[in-house]
Amino acid sequence: EVARRLFLSFEANFRSFERRLLSERRQVASNRRVQDPNLIFRDLRPPAARPVDSLLEHRSAEICEVVVDEGALELTQHVDWHPDFPLLHKGRPLQVAHVESDKIWVDLPENCAPGDRIDQPILLGSLPDVFRAFAQEWSRRWQRHDQVDPQRWAPLVASFAARRPIPPMDYHPITLATWRAEVQRKHAHSSTGPDGVSRADLLLLPLDLTQALLDLCHHAEATGEWPRQMLDGVVTALEKIPDASLVGQFRPITVLSLTYRVWSSIRARQCLAHLARYAPPGLLGNLPGHEAREAYNLLPRTPVLAFAAVCGVHAGIIRAWTGALSGFMRRFRVRGSLGPALPSTTGFPEGDGLSCVAMVLVNIAYHDHMSAHLPELRVLSFVDNWEAFARDPSQVLQAAAAQESFVQSWDLQLDPAKTKFWATQPRDRALFRATGNHVALDFKELGAHFQVSRRHTNSTQVARFKDVKPKWRRLAASVAPYTHKLRCLRVAAWPAALHAISIVSVGSQHVVSLRAGAMEGIGAKAPGANGRLHLGLVEHPSADPGFYALVSSFRDARVLYSQQELEPLLDQVVESAARHPGPAKVLLERANGVGVSWDPGMHSFVDDFGPLRLWTCSPQELEFRLVWAWQNAIKWDLSHRPGFHGLESADPLLTRRVLLSLPVAHRPLVKLSLNGTFFTNDALHHIGEGESPDCKYCGGPDSIEHRILYCPHFATCRRPPDCVTQRLSIEDIRRLPPALKLHCWARQPQGRLALLQALQSIPDSTSVFEHVPHQAVYDLFTDGSCLYPSESYLRVAAWGVVVAGGLGAPGTLLATGHLPGLIQSAFRAELTAVISAAEFAAISRSKIRIWSDCLGVVRRCGRLLQGDWSPGPSTRNSDLWSRLAAVVSSCRDRIEIIKVEAHCESEAQATFVDEWCAHYSSRVDSLAGTTNRGRSPDFWALWDTVRSSLEAECSIAQAVQALHGRVAFHSTRAPTPAMPVAPPQRAVLPPPVQFGQEAVDPEGRLGRRYGIQAVRRIEHWFKHCFVDSVPLHTPTRWVSLLQLLLDYSMSCGFAPPVFSGQLWLDPGLMQYGQLLTYHMGQRTRWFGQVLRRLILQTGGVWTVNERRPSSTALQVKLSCIPARWSQTRFEIVEAFLSRILPNGTVCGQNRGWRNIAVPHQCTDMIVP
Repeated sequence: EVARRLFLSFEANFRSFERRLLSERRQVASNRRVQDPNLIFRDLRPPAARPVDSLLEHRSAEICEVVVDEGALELTQHVDWHPDFPLLHKGRPLQVAHVESDKIWVDLPENCAPGDRIDQPILLGSLPDVFRAFAQEWSRRWQRHDQVDPQRWAPLVASFAARRPIPPMDYHPITLATWRAEVQRKHAHSSTGPDGVSRADLLLLPLDLTQALLDLCHHAEATGEWPRQMLDGVVTALEKIPDASLVGQFRPITVLSLTYRVWSSIRARQCLAHLARYAPPGLLGNLPGHEAREAYNLLPRTPVLAFAAVCGVHAGIIRAWTGALSGFMRRFRVRGSLGPALPSTTGFPEGDGLSCVAMVLVNIAYHDHMSAHLPELRVLSFVDNWEAFARDPSQVLQAAAAQESFVQSWDLQLDPAKTKFWATQPRDRALFRATGNHVALDFKELGAHFQVSRRHTNSTQVARFKDVKPKWRRLAASVAPYTHKLRCLRVAAWPAALHAISIVSVGSQHVVSLRAGAMEGIGAKAPGANGRLHLGLVEHPSADPGFYALVSSFRDARVLYSQQELEPLLDQVVESAARHPGPAKVLLERANGVGVSWDPGMHSFVDDFGPLRLWTCSPQELEFRLVWAWQNAIKWDLSHRPGFHGLESADPLLTRRVLLSLPVAHRPLVKLSLNGTFFTNDALHHIGEGESPDCKYCGGPDSIEHRILYCPHFATCRRPPDCVTQRLSIEDIRRLPPALKLHCWARQPQGRLALLQALQSIPDSTSVFEHVPHQAVYDLFTDGSCLYPSESYLRVAAWGVVVAGGLGAPGTLLATGHLPGLIQSAFRAELTAVISAAEFAAISRSKIRIWSDCLGVVRRCGRLLQGDWSPGPSTRNSDLWSRLAAVVSSCRDRIEIIKVEAHCESEAQATFVDEWCAHYSSRVDSLAGTTNRGRSPDFWALWDTVRSSLEAECSIAQAVQALHGRVAFHSTRAPTPAMPVAPPQRAVLPPPVQFGQEAVDPEGRLGRRYGIQAVRRIEHWFKHCFVDSVPLHTPTRWVSLLQLLLDYSMSCGFAPPVFSGQLWLDPGLMQYGQLLTYHMGQRTRWFGQVLRRLILQTGGVWTVNERRPSSTALQVKLSCIPARWSQTRFEIVEAFLSRILPNGTVCGQNRGWRNIAVPHQCTDMIVP
């Protein structure tokens, strides 16, 4: 007894210590993720691919004859069978008497016939065997051209001379600065090569030793000779698929010397920049600004290096590259051991930066070859993905022949399974099929779902949705903060799941499923919580998959299509009743879904603010208008929901701003009110969270309004000065709209839309100039002014340009105006002023010096004038930068831009020039401010309405959210008061479910549907267990369909009928019926359907109710029927549930019962 007590004491202390360690470990992990936001991406990664440990080698032969008299199998070929491993026929081992290479004497298996195969999987576990298997597999690729006559390439290399040569590239020796910059560019955890030199070593190397490394590289470029240590590569084979066992199921990853990788990266970047200037327009992969992939193992070296010289790659780089390729030796690493060295004569190593150059060279040659044969053909290439387009199917067939000739001349290999022909017309597809080609109607293209017929499909996209599901569990398990998880949705989850979503339609159920997964991942999933409301209004809509798809469609339309290309397609979609797949139709569907339409007459989208010029507005304006439209759609769709009346006038931005003013501990609690989460018993009792709809604090009828505004338990939370402000009392809160009063949604300030529309209607005045005397050189001072720059609801901006004169002179007004558009900021005003000055330069023909105090504008404008940068569709403020670029293109040599200090006193300057600059900078600043204030009385009246309404709505929302926060915080911290216990009342149950008087015909309609044996079995079981063997005095109880199914399975030994999607299956008549994989929720639903139809056909009584069953283990609401169930059978089922369920019970929202397996037959439950 003493020893037992000592053990129990030790165990209790040990468990306590273990819990404390786990808690501390979790806290440390959480703190690390707060300090490093990128650690969450490590949490999301799937398990790392495992390196090879052992292999399986398969030997196989086909049976040509079964010799029954001899008990032998004759094979079609000779096989070197291994004596230590079994032979298999259809997955089952054979009883072997004697084995020869082409004949096997065995106990003949059943159903053995000619054409069957005999297999023998052989385990390769020793290192020599594993190394030998990899060497045999990869030497066939790496030494593919070992026996090829060098003259094989002579005609191909000679054909390069006919090509117009590319000018030679600029070549300079690598400097110390360039070398160190490239080393720093390498990832901090870059793999160390076989020579043991790491990134940290190269960074810490003294200058003289770094220069010695550069001398080695320069020597290699001069002679082609490299140190032996730099040409060894270690190959780690990682599994491509889970549980890989064959050689081909592993991906070899080669790690070369880091010194060589740095040199090759520098030279590759220089070569690619050179080739990009002369590359065909359809060559997209591996060039700067494009994605790169590794597909280089089969490229022939001789023609690639010869073509590099024709394309202007410097001879020194080619010389060093050739020397490295000829000297590379790769060794596979298995279980920490290195295998024998494997040379190579074919392909380019994946770890070599110059391998990208090799692929680009092959693609340039491919484009040249195709254009020489068919000049009118449009050719695209992306690394190893080649495409050819034509308007005539005969030209496509000619292109296929030309491509085949290119492949033959370069000795490349195409994958026939991935080669597809497609056409948009049925007659063209028929022609392709008639010529024996594989015709596709849709296919996966660079990760996107590509549709080339009228059939609507989205299989590739749906597969992406399935692939992202495991991420939700990993995201939920991460201890990273909530804000980091939200960021992870935007930058990791949605880009992966919704890649290329702009060209394919997906059903709303897929978006709902993604939204539900995201809610689970970020920890916001709860009864009543609306994912669309939470991700679209409570948080910025970029966290919502539907909004991401909407933005992707508009963004891709801006970036990938010109206005001239897309406008006719949008007009056609609007005017046509047919629903053809394609990006235009997808774009218009998503735009119409949020109230944005396409007007063919205006050639523009139209929303609440007027025309939306997709190709000329700024990215910020496009995002603002899409957010506005998306949130308005959500508000109107959900405003009918009980408690959310008035949501259509809510302001999500103001709501989030007020939320941030609350104490940190109150914010997540108020978010529960915002997203509709159930937390009162009037809602929770419907989903099994409590038996009564009454308030657990006071006993009255529970509701959100009662809990927040009336429950006496929370009276202290409503007392002054906690709740009552100078402008709002509890009575005022009770009169507010439900969306604000019950769910804390702040209302939009009055006049907000009208003010935005007024800003949008401001005319552009950058080309309206005052008359100024002609000068050979103009000094133009520009400035922008913004009122309330930190308040997005109220800020307004203006700009001005002044022509400078002498020191002390007032200067001459050249141009001024108000900043037009929805996006008002000081930076845009500064940039608009520079645009006005540039436009003056374009018409004045004089030299212009522009003086600006905005460093961002000066720097980027300087790069624009030098030709080092040009704006793209995704550039911030691209509308203004594109205008500026168009203006300065004709007068770049006459414009100079200079930075001046902002807001300096002219008297405090040390030099005449500084004083002069400060004087005119102050003048133009004053001009811009005066212009900004000089607006119409109507505008200021509207602006003042918004300002006063903003203050009032902010104050009201703050009071309501603070009240909700205090009540919620008090309810989670204070103990629940003990309520008086009411005397128990006996519940009146409906009559028990039982069969009627009519007989069941097992061979009738039910038998044909569910199976004759199943109908007879279920009828006999139910009558015996719930009618015949149960005494009449047995009380009626609520029995769940789950308990009934478990009783049936434990009685019969197998599951009831299941539905396969097309027909009903009886597991009792199937050889492996117990292996059918359906979760218990489906099985329970189907069993209830069969039982209900069976009872109703006899004229019996069927009553079903959603409630908690009579069970200690099942404390959740399930579909139940009233039945008289014997206490013995009830206790056996109850014991099974207590044993099989996690923690012996399920309660609340736990759905662990759905994972229960069908139980085996129980001897105490067998029905005679």
